[in-house]
Amino acid sequence: MRRRQLPKWQRKRLIVLVTSCITFMLVAFTIQGIRLFDMLHSFHESRVIKSHHNLTQQPVSTFLLMGLDNSGKRKLSTTRTDGMMVVIVNHKTKTMALCSLLRDTFVKIHSQQYHGYQRIESAYTYGGDAAAIATVEHYLNLPIDYYLTVNWDGFIRAIDDIGPVEVNVDRDFIGQDYWGKPEKFKAGLQSMSGARALAYARERHIDNDQHRGFRQQAVCYAMVKRLNQEGLSSKGAKVVGDLKDQMRTNLTNHDMLTLFKSRKTFKRYRVKRLTF
Repeated sequence: MRRRQLPKWQRKRLIVLVTSCITFMLVAFTIQGIRLFDMLHSFHESRVIKSHHNLTQQPVSTFLLMGLDNSGKRKLSTTRTDGMMVVIVNHKTKTMALCSLLRDTFVKIHSQQYHGYQRIESAYTYGGDAAAIATVEHYLNLPIDYYLTVNWDGFIRAIDDIGPVEVNVDRDFIGQDYWGKPEKFKAGLQSMSGARALAYARERHIDNDQHRGFRQQAVCYAMVKRLNQEGLSSKGAKVVGDLKDQMRTNLTNHDMLTLFKSRKTFKRYRVKRLTF
């Protein structure tokens, strides 16, 4: 029994339809492949983590400060960022901008391990320093020149090495210290050790994450003011040495000592405190 053949015009239409479908699928796969290639190659790990800019020759320098939600026992292992702050130093306008990034900010994560949207604090979980930096760069459309990642122990040591620091507390409240015990704060200028400053900087239950960012900025500002006081000229090397196992950075020892020696210059800079 002979199979019934389609009319010539129907065969042409079928060929065109099949060809169009195949072409569409090829184009779609090509576009997806190009997007994946671009995403992987726009990942800034090699540029940010491995390369290095000359700190003294840049009119504008950008820093990403990251505080990890862990202690030295975990050795900077996979965790979340407890705080993220972008610092922009503009030597032309003599300004220093401190911009806190809220940990719950929902952004696209730029990592080779994860492709999708999450809270910005989880970027570190999916790829450490490199993923966190790349995510912030894409989110703000701002290149990051230098980064510094420190855990709780490093934060405490840094302040104890130069401190105590004087922080202006905006209200009375009871927070939690490093060991989970109550820590009382009273409104006004308070002298803080490293552990007390950590408790103040991490508090977020009395208001919200935006105010938490302002508290972290207040502690950083207090550290800068403390560094400008007399008798601290010999502290730079000690701070760098004590933080060796508690932080990661692409700043060299020379860079950090240069920043330390430039503290009196920064004293004349106007400080802007921002948050999203």
